[in-house]
Amino acid sequence: MPKPVCVQCQTFYHPKKIGIVVLEQMPAATAAEPGTIDPTAWKPYKIWMADLFQCRSCGMELITGFAPHPASENYEPEFAEALKFVTHTVNDC
Repeated sequence: MPKPVCVQCQTFYHPKKIGIVVLEQMPAATAAEPGTIDPTAWKPYKIWMADLFQCRSCGMELITGFAPHPASENYEPEFAEALKFVTHTVNDC
């Protein structure tokens, strides 16, 4: 898989950390705005393994290389324990 490119800097992103734990959240309310506008409008949904990349020029980070299946989902018994290992969150679904 080719590395992502920073459009602004015209350089490749480079791996910063391989194997991060990402929490995907789902709306807790119907009018939940994606992102960080109102984090209380979101609740835990799925946990994914992915990779963190960074542009060496501007420092912009991105998460890519998601596993093909979630590591855990909110209905599974081990989900609460898996939440302890989350390093990044996405409020979008």
